[in-house]
Amino acid sequence: MVGQDVPVVNRIGEIFDREADLYDARYDTHADMAEDQLTAKRLVNFYSQGKLVDLGCGTGKLIELLGVDTEDYVGLDVSGGMIRVARSKYPLHTFHTDDITRSLLMGESYDYAVSLYGSPSYSPFRDVVREAHRLLRPGGKVLMMPYAPGRKNAPRPPQAPHAARYIRAAEAREVLKEERFVRITCHGVGVPWAHASDRDLPLPALQVLLETEANHGIADDGCFLLLIAEKRR
Repeated sequence: MVGQDVPVVNRIGEIFDREADLYDARYDTHADMAEDQLTAKRLVNFYSQGKLVDLGCGTGKLIELLGVDTEDYVGLDVSGGMIRVARSKYPLHTFHTDDITRSLLMGESYDYAVSLYGSPSYSPFRDVVREAHRLLRPGGKVLMMPYAPGRKNAPRPPQAPHAARYIRAAEAREVLKEERFVRITCHGVGVPWAHASDRDLPLPALQVLLETEANHGIADDGCFLLLIAEKRR
């Protein structure tokens, strides 16, 4: 495996290996369900048909949210444990343990690249963007969800307390632009971490809150940025 410094890649992989079997159970609250529903809506609008690479696929959440056909999907993750769980859930889909900043996949082979729920934040963000650019065909689209700075108002994710990096919307936009992406949009997704107690609200109230924040809130105040862009033709 090549890409980031091997000790860093191994450390992140080991952190998630330890959490793999219990990972899905950690994210079954009303707030997580509301975030999934909003993300699924964005994915349905983003994806139509074509080859998709899932960068930092974890246990296969994207397949659950979008239902990508087996022949159109490839998932990559640095954690062999997460890949093992994903294969047990979706045995007909293709998964590889690989570095999402410099994978072994052939370039310009995909129509879509997706990196959900903080996955771009466990590697240098620019390197993940560059790999997405390499893998996409001209005109291909990318959707990424790095952690937003608002996440700092709450405890860091228990599975990786020191690994994640938080990215501001302005910085993310600039990186995408410099790496030759166009038509860049950015919104905040997730319960604003300045109001972490709102995560205990009933599901219908959380759904309204998240839709409002995604459409009218400040992107940096959310839990994640939701970035969509297109590779220049």
